[in-house]
Amino acid sequence: MNDLTDLSEDSINSPEKASFTKRNQTLITLCVIGAYCVALLCAYLCNLYEVGIVLLPLGAGVLYSVRLFGFRLKDVLVMKNALIAGISAFLAVLMPLASHSGVISLSEPHFSSVTFTTLLIAYFIFLKVFINTVLFDVRDMHGDRLADIVTIPVLLGKTKTRSMLLALNSTFILWILFAAFEGLSFTYILVLGASVVYGYWYILHICRDKEVKRSFFHLTVDGEWIYVAVVLALLAVTPVSLPIGWL
Repeated sequence: MNDLTDLSEDSINSPEKASFTKRNQTLITLCVIGAYCVALLCAYLCNLYEVGIVLLPLGAGVLYSVRLFGFRLKDVLVMKNALIAGISAFLAVLMPLASHSGVISLSEPHFSSVTFTTLLIAYFIFLKVFINTVLFDVRDMHGDRLADIVTIPVLLGKTKTRSMLLALNSTFILWILFAAFEGLSFTYILVLGASVVYGYWYILHICRDKEVKRSFFHLTVDGEWIYVAVVLALLAVTPVSLPIGWL
């Protein structure tokens, strides 16, 4: 949906992508609608909580991408990054809780299993996605300037943006200590810790003076979640023995 609403910016930042979108607007629209209908059906087969959760990003997406009365959240500094990150963290935490909520009772919600560990996971996903959205803004600085869209990189420049993102990524060091104290699986902490180190690498790489190819973002920034998911899935099937003395 965002590709359909951002043709003006994409025509500058990514002409090939904008051209593809223009040629296939009808197909893309049908795919978006079809995918969302499938998501709603899957949610309905679980419970009504899931349906409400799945509808949330649709409303957020409209506010983010569509200009209503001359205003959209994407044009608000920091808000666009916080919205995307917040929705991602919200879904990642609430979807599992809702799927285990049992019998639906509107008068007695079953979300009592929210714990400090749950909040730790929400923080990890929120900050990871926030950092990644800012990195995409670094990629699109030229087009955003021409479209008069003020983003963090446009406001601060690459050097200060890099320092800010490195500082945010460094908060994950404290996060790892908290996660260990809470008893989160050592193997999972190891994987997520590797993701933090990986984050340092692509922040430094993307925020350098030389322009980075667009394909790099898809393979490294977007693709990071695929790599993490594959590793975690493998660990779930073939758990690794924990070292003696682990919490």
